[in-house]
Amino acid sequence: MSMAAGEYVSVSSQPGTERADRRREAAELAEQPDAEFAELQSIYVGRGLTPELARQVAEQMAGHGALDAISARTGGAPAVRATLRVCTWGALAMALTALIGRLFGTVI
Repeated sequence: MSMAAGEYVSVSSQPGTERADRRREAAELAEQPDAEFAELQSIYVGRGLTPELARQVAEQMAGHGALDAISARTGGAPAVRATLRVCTWGALAMALTALIGRLFGTVI
């Protein structure tokens, strides 16, 4: 039960994290497009491309939608909702585990 609750929390948290990340990236792209382009280029340099090839890749990706090319960072989702989700499902998993243990007379 604990593993199932953990998986549910993980999967259900992902869309909120991605939405928050896209909002933050859109704001950064609007405020400082040159810095965001340089960041995208540096990601590809960090992955082993030459600076020139990384620039070309970044240009082509940004040409198809700059927000889609730099929206892969994580974080920024509302903490309260995620905390409630973790606490609720964690408590449910513990309660169900305790109930099953009590029904079968098992103590760990």
